[in-house]
Amino acid sequence: MGAFLRSRRDGLGQARGPTEIASRLSVWVGQAKRTISSHLPFLPFIALSAWVFVVLARVFLSRLSYPLDLEWMEGGVLTHSLRLGRGQPLYVEPSVDFVSFLYTPLYPAVLCVLSKIFGLSYVLGRAVSILAFSGALVFLVAAVRGIARQFESEELRAVATTAGLLGAAAVCLAFPFCGAFYDLVRGDSLWLLFVSAGLYSCSPGRSTTQIVLGALLLVFAFFAKQTAAPFMVAAAASVALTSGIKRGLAFSAVVFGSTTTAILVGQYLTDGWLWIYIYRLHQSHETLFERIWPETPHLLFDYGFVLLLPIAACFLFVAFRRRLSQRLFHWSLMAATGLATAAVGSATQGAYDNAYIPAVYFGALLSAACVVEIPALAAKLRASADGAVWSIGELHGPRPGSLRIFGLLGLGLLSAHVAIRWLDPSPHVPTRQDRAEAGRLLAYLTAQGPEIFVPCHPFYSVLAGGRGHLHIMGVNDVYSWPRTITSDPARDTAIKDRFRESVTSSFRSRRWKMVILDDCFTPRLFGLNRDYRLVEDLARSGKAPRSLTGYPCAPRYVWVPRGEGVVP
Repeated sequence: MGAFLRSRRDGLGQARGPTEIASRLSVWVGQAKRTISSHLPFLPFIALSAWVFVVLARVFLSRLSYPLDLEWMEGGVLTHSLRLGRGQPLYVEPSVDFVSFLYTPLYPAVLCVLSKIFGLSYVLGRAVSILAFSGALVFLVAAVRGIARQFESEELRAVATTAGLLGAAAVCLAFPFCGAFYDLVRGDSLWLLFVSAGLYSCSPGRSTTQIVLGALLLVFAFFAKQTAAPFMVAAAASVALTSGIKRGLAFSAVVFGSTTTAILVGQYLTDGWLWIYIYRLHQSHETLFERIWPETPHLLFDYGFVLLLPIAACFLFVAFRRRLSQRLFHWSLMAATGLATAAVGSATQGAYDNAYIPAVYFGALLSAACVVEIPALAAKLRASADGAVWSIGELHGPRPGSLRIFGLLGLGLLSAHVAIRWLDPSPHVPTRQDRAEAGRLLAYLTAQGPEIFVPCHPFYSVLAGGRGHLHIMGVNDVYSWPRTITSDPARDTAIKDRFRESVTSSFRSRRWKMVILDDCFTPRLFGLNRDYRLVEDLARSGKAPRSLTGYPCAPRYVWVPRGEGVVP
């Protein structure tokens, strides 16, 4: 025992000796010098990316504390979280008190859990979305850096880091193009985080454990938003092709088995309403096939045509060199899936520009990845022994080119996209007038008390002390738009009749002290005109703040029960 202790002391003393410390410092300094030296030619591109991040961060901060809906469904999502906090289910028969949005429940569930610590608010919901979006950008950069990992070139890794940052900047620049949704109290950014993390975890070169983790992350993505389903299928194919059939089967078993099990449990707990809301009602909405082709693909290609140039050039080099990186294949498949998902999603009745997010994110990722692959192919770099590369014969094509020149050309194209699509966030940033109107409306609502009904903004009722109510989209989703709700026409008729009676009876009984309608096209509320009358336009007193993204609307028209005077 004594000998052992002496040996430990000697070892520790030796490890901490001046010579050893100096040696380690020398190694670290050398590595730092090499890293800095390899990144020096690309500092202007890195600075450009950083400036884009700063601009968007300022936009996020300017919107974070806005006290009312930036987009008309934000408050509805908060109402979902509020119900969960009260122990009430989301997927129930529709009524004037609540109609679930047609989404899976993870995002409001996350807000519900966090609200136990921070309180439920717009700030909490937006902060979760901002953090999730930031995390998705980190995975984009990591995925692009992964393209260079198989090559022993410090300069190529510097190109990869820079390209990843520019790719992330390209996603940031699409903030207005994608409807200014990244920071909203909506599930899109949480979905993007889980999808990007899951696809990164199951990309080529990962262990079986990491692939299983990727499958579980994609399950979480599905329960953040159903549009993760196409990526599950694409990822299953990619894993099978790049990591082997056994791993592909394991991935498929986890991702599809877990999702199916969770849905079946949800069906049992909600008496079948879960599937109605997250699938059947979606399928009952009209599909605008011209949006699938040609409108949405043409719109996306027109927006990102510069980003297509590195992709086209890369696949030309792949053909010349007869070599394809499996990681590049993986992200190419995901970009194609993102394009298809965006096209189909934008074609759904009632869809908005946030449907473009999958195509924008994975398109920018693929373009940045190609900027890394091109110089590797041009310089005829050979992958390391464990590199995930498909090759057909010997390397062919022109003589080796300069890695730096091709890297700079690719980075120049990404920078050109940044210059062409420079961010103009002003239409989506609340002005002093917006904040003043929001403050006046909030004070007005609070003064009226809890029994108010604001169908386009259900959380306004909660801010006034009420319990919340349906969102007007529920009238479209379960009454106006769907051809069928269940597989039983008689049951569908009964559900719609009970829903209509629930709304009508709330007006007949004078349940609401006040109804505030927005200045936009929305479904008619059953019985409102018969039992209530219009008495005021809030725009005349500066209490009608506009929505800053999404469906353009503003709360304006005050209705009170017939026979009552004007509400002060």
